[in-house]
Amino acid sequence: MRLLVEARHVSDSRREFKVILDESSRSLYIEQPLAEALGWTPEVRAEAGVPLTLRGWAPNYFVVTRSGSDGDELAKATVRSSQDPKMQEALDYLKER
Repeated sequence: MRLLVEARHVSDSRREFKVILDESSRSLYIEQPLAEALGWTPEVRAEAGVPLTLRGWAPNYFVVTRSGSDGDELAKATVRSSQDPKMQEALDYLKER
C-alpha cells in the first residue's frame, strides 16, 4: 500500500511535503528538500545516512526528528508530558472548546 500526502503551505516555518509509504519495506520516500531539512546534504556518505528518531503517542502526535536535535528533545518532552494526567485533562478540556 502506498500513502500519498500532497504538499501545501502551512506557515512560514512549517511546510508539508509529499511522501510515499511503502509498507512492504516499511520505508518512507521523501523529496530532497525534506531530506535536507532533516539534515541530509550531498556530502553525507550514503552508508552513514542521517540518524532520525520517530516519537509519538496515539492517536494525537507523531514526529520524525534528527536524533539529538532540539526538535528531538521537544518531541521527547511532549511525549513524556502526554503521560501526565493533568496534561491529558487540559488537552481534553481544549478539545471541548
